[in-house]
Formats: sequence, structure tokens, C-alpha cells
Amino acid sequence: MDEWKRLVCSFRNAYEGIIRTFKEEKNMRIHGWMGLLVLLVSLWAELSWTQILILLFIILSVFVLELINTAIEATVDLTTQDFHPLAKKAKDAGAGAVLLAALFSVLIAFTILSHPLILKVSQFHFFLYTNILPTAWGKSAFLLIFLFLFYLLYRLRIWKGKKETYLVLIFLVSTLLFIFSGLPFFQAAGFFLPIVVNIFMRRGKPFVYAWLELLVIFLALNLLAFLIIRPYM
Repeated sequence: MDEWKRLVCSFRNAYEGIIRTFKEEKNMRIHGWMGLLVLLVSLWAELSWTQILILLFIILSVFVLELINTAIEATVDLTTQDFHPLAKKAKDAGAGAVLLAALFSVLIAFTILSHPLILKVSQFHFFLYTNILPTAWGKSAFLLIFLFLFYLLYRLRIWKGKKETYLVLIFLVSTLLFIFSGLPFFQAAGFFLPIVVNIFMRRGKPFVYAWLELLVIFLALNLLAFLIIRPYM
């Protein structure tokens, strides 16, 4: 009975460690939201269960390494409060492991999702452009959406600040890209553009620097998408 209680207690402690890491570590929450977004997109793109399991595995691998990195940082902070080269080496190595896993997971997710997502976005664009926008109620709904967005832009410009104004402008541009662009990759870029820019801006970086960093990532993804899509063209 005591062994059973110890087993239950160990599971409870592990659960508390995971929850505490999600609450205290910002990077863990970012990984969580991005992983949830990838899983939702994979379900929408109708991937096979094998592909979904692969995505789930790489997402969990990033979570596991983030937990290990948090444990390393806590142990180092408990051991010494002063700067030490070995303490820095341990923390940098843990952070490097998480970074490599995150980059590899992004590459795998993009490779798996690129073609199904492009097909889905193209089908949605064709349906929207042929069945929704030509109708009177479709044009009215589209006009109401843009009027609401411009009203939101005005309110944010008056009451909040430049950051929210930029985000609304980016959302307007991305909406135009998503609806009217005939290129599937630019439609996908219009969908993910506000999310990526918001992440960069929440990191406290200036807007211009965030755009330059986003431009480099956009060009790299564009080249990678061309290499992946080329066999299907």
C-alpha cells in the first residue's frame, strides 16, 4: 500500500511540475500555443493519423526539453547565486538544446503541413471567390468586416497606442492577401502574418526590427515552400 501511495505521489509531483512550468515559464506557454495551433491546422488540413502522431511527437519533445532546461536552471540557481562560467555553460547548453529541438520541429511541421495546407487554402479561396464574394450578401458581409476593422483601428489609435494600430494594419493587409491573392503561399502568409508579428512585438522589439526579422523569415520560408511545392507544379 505504501508503494502505491508513493507511486501516486510521484505522479502528482510530476503533474505539479508540468503545471508550474507552464505558469512560470513564458517560453513554455509559447510552445504550448504554437503546438495547439499546429494540431488544429493539421486537423483542418485532414492529415493522416501517422502525420498527426509525428507532429505530436515533435511537439512533446520540445516540451520535454523545456522541462529539462527549467530543471537545469533551477538547480544552477539553487547551487549558486553568483556568476560562474560553469553555471552559464550549463544554462546555455540547456537553452541550446531547446532551440535545436524547436527549429527541427518547425522544419518537420512545415514539411508535413505545406502541401496539404496549400491545397486547403486554395480550395477555400476558390469557394470564397466563386460562391461567396460574387453574391450581394457576401459583398455586404465583406464590407461590414472592413468597416468594423477600420473602426477598431480608429479606437485603438485613439485609446491605446501605436503597437495595437500596427497590428490592426497588419491584419487588414493579411486579410487582403488571404482573400484576393491567387498565390497559395501568400494566402497562407496572410493567415500567419499577424500571429508572427504579434509574437515578435510582444518580445519588446521595435516595430521596424520586427519587420526586418519577419522579412528574413518570410523569404526563407518562401524559398523552402518553392522547393517543396515545385514537384507538384
